[in-house]
Amino acid sequence: MNRGTLPLVLAAFTAVVLLFACKGKPHDPANLTAIDSMLVQVDSLQRMVNAIDAPVYDGMDSVFRAQRDRIEQVMNDTLDRPRAMAMGNYYRAMNKSLGRVRSLRTEALDELDLARKQLNALRHDVAGGLLPEGPEKTYVDQERLYLSNVARKVTILMNSAGTVDRNWAEHHLTVDSILANPVTTP
Repeated sequence: MNRGTLPLVLAAFTAVVLLFACKGKPHDPANLTAIDSMLVQVDSLQRMVNAIDAPVYDGMDSVFRAQRDRIEQVMNDTLDRPRAMAMGNYYRAMNKSLGRVRSLRTEALDELDLARKQLNALRHDVAGGLLPEGPEKTYVDQERLYLSNVARKVTILMNSAGTVDRNWAEHHLTVDSILANPVTTP
């Protein structure tokens, strides 16, 4: 063996022994269970957000942007009630909810990725007993709170997507027809 190799091997062996000697056990197995449960929730939320077909909403946004000025002009005219309701509901959904879908989707995916990284790091530390008992529970609670806020954002996103889908399906053709043939009543 080379003269420099023996001290290097001994140093590596000592480091491994110290690493395993210092490694503890989780203080409360319920913390690991909670982290695993939150990781499952992150997976579920990511599947929901990824199910939103962003190009479809981008296409809706493009159509609405082309219609927006004309819709506002026609809404200032007097319309019969059914046409006014269709136009108003469509406008409100496309103006508010569609923008929310487009901005929250990316934001939610980024926050879910961050949650996954934080949870995996925390799981590693908890499983290895690397944290004192008090902070271990505090960190688990903080991740639970963070994930709860992300879940609330995903709920808003999914509700907004539902509003857009419903109004697009119910009113898009009617709005196109009104814009193509505006009829005002005196």
